[in-house]
Amino acid sequence: MTSLLTLQYTLTETHVGGAGAVGAVDLPIVREATTGLPFLPDTALKGVARDAGDRVKNEDLVNRLFGPTGEGTELHAGSLVFTQGHLLAYPLRSLQRPYVYATCSLLLSRLDRLARAFGITLSNAKAWQGLLADDAAVRVGTAFAPKALLLESCPFGSLRPDAAVDALGDVLRGWMPADEGETGGRVKADLVVVPDADFTALVGSAAPVRARIRLDPETGTTSGTSGNLWYEEMLPTDCLFWSLISERDERQNGKAVHDFQTLLMPSLRHTQIGGGMTTGHGRIWWWPVVGARA
Repeated sequence: MTSLLTLQYTLTETHVGGAGAVGAVDLPIVREATTGLPFLPDTALKGVARDAGDRVKNEDLVNRLFGPTGEGTELHAGSLVFTQGHLLAYPLRSLQRPYVYATCSLLLSRLDRLARAFGITLSNAKAWQGLLADDAAVRVGTAFAPKALLLESCPFGSLRPDAAVDALGDVLRGWMPADEGETGGRVKADLVVVPDADFTALVGSAAPVRARIRLDPETGTTSGTSGNLWYEEMLPTDCLFWSLISERDERQNGKAVHDFQTLLMPSLRHTQIGGGMTTGHGRIWWWPVVGARA
């Protein structure tokens, strides 16, 4: 089986909506039912990818990779399999830094497990295997300067330097696009591994919420027949996700994944997902990780 590991990085605040209001938030982001952590739905990623395919004006390629649509067409499933975009690192506000890139053993274990299931060997995996077990301390790189952290108003006074964090930081820096070395350097320098329970609690309340207003043209206010006020939750800038793309039929022998990577992924490097296109929301990088194919 040929598979491809891809990363998604939010360049602007991003809204991919869940179902129903939550408390005062009318339009929450989509979250996992079990952990409460945000993710990018596989259907949203596949839709963005198919849209890129439509732009290359190659109907045969699009139908083969994603399946045909329309009445009077012999429908069949596409060749590609998309997983959801799993969270890998989340920006948490810090008193000592503008923010840190936080992850946890739960997320890293999921990446390790699914990559192996899809036949992918991760870079330098043995060097950061120690991070897969949950730990009571916040683990940081050996050159991390602060001795304590305040993350989203929660103090962490015991930081444990760990060479495995350095190794993971090197991997993530190497996974960044070749022309984004500064971003990769920040990911490595500001990477922290937070205990699972603390991470899910922090991320659960860290997403920004924006008030959105539509004014009634007759009254000039939110009252009236067409005025409205609602609250919309966002993924912040600088979230890092990953997803896997594979082939439904092993008889493809890697052709479908190869065609997607070479013909469509260049146009997905800077793309848009979710709502708010006209307000600049949902701009992301989406790119393949070098050397991730089985």
